[in-house]
Amino acid sequence: MENLEFEVLDSFERVLKASLIKELPAFERLFRELQGSADFVGFPHEKLLGTYDFSKLSSLEHGSLVLSILKYNSGRTKDYIKERTGITDTALNRTLRELKANDFLVKKKNLYFLSKSFVQESDNIWAFDLKAPNWKRALQQATLYKAFANYVVAVRPSDEEEALQEKLELFAELNVGLLLFDPQSLEYKWLRRPLKDNALSKWQKLFFLGRLSAQHYQESLFSMK
Repeated sequence: MENLEFEVLDSFERVLKASLIKELPAFERLFRELQGSADFVGFPHEKLLGTYDFSKLSSLEHGSLVLSILKYNSGRTKDYIKERTGITDTALNRTLRELKANDFLVKKKNLYFLSKSFVQESDNIWAFDLKAPNWKRALQQATLYKAFANYVVAVRPSDEEEALQEKLELFAELNVGLLLFDPQSLEYKWLRRPLKDNALSKWQKLFFLGRLSAQHYQESLFSMK
């Protein structure tokens, strides 16, 4: 079973990197088998990751939490931030200092704003699930990815087509894409293409992008050696 999973992942990675599937963008950066997340996450524009370089923050979790509730033109007090995030005074003071030092936020009097220098790129994040044991689990997993991704796709074996045709309303209701894929022939068939959605959780999106930005940077350094 494990070998079969690797075969499916390897084959799907090949078609993604070669841009062989219509209706999918060409991915400049592709992550595979992220711990606790999707089997593949694709970015059509690699520069998106550079925007979310939080490597100089002591806590990615705290930094992304604070940034998720700040706005450019509407200030937040420290008490408001503390109440919304649940971060302790000591940790919050450190996080605010670090965010300010790295130009992610600005402080005006007693209010905190997102810095104009922190220009958040337009999202276009794709997430794919391939290893779920059945279509119900695949739909459940894909729905979880909507917290950070704009497009989610469940990839299922081609021989499930007849059964899945009867479940398309469920996938449509949750706006989850459904793609049949044969790892041997590399043939595919869309049963449903996903529409673009906003990520459901700003905090999870920022945390996720910060995590991938760090991984991308480390892998870039390794490739240069």
